[in-house]
Amino acid sequence: MESRLAELVASANHDGITAAMHGQFSSPPWVPGARSPAVFEALCAVGREMGLDLRAASSGGASDANKIASTGIPVLDSLGPVGSDIHSPNERVHVPSLVERAKLSATFLTKIAAGEIQIPPSYGG
Repeated sequence: MESRLAELVASANHDGITAAMHGQFSSPPWVPGARSPAVFEALCAVGREMGLDLRAASSGGASDANKIASTGIPVLDSLGPVGSDIHSPNERVHVPSLVERAKLSATFLTKIAAGEIQIPPSYGG
């Protein structure tokens, strides 16, 4: 991928146009940190209040969650709608889950903002 991008950038350098490629591609593996289980359990508790049975599952792939988790910040990923075949031509969404998952996220964030859910600190403070 990087090689092909370098070719495209090089081909853009003509007629007074200068293009350059900067940065790199990197997506570390998502390794849940020590604080992640407590945050996930808090989300599950909110889900139970709503009649939802939430379960953790690994799906592979990469997202910004990988990068954030690598810093030690607890991350919850894939709180969106229920569906199947994500990021494929056959991707499907269970439409009623759109409202359900929006309510889950809103309730979870409201409880954090109200101090009902404590996110474990990243350091002793």
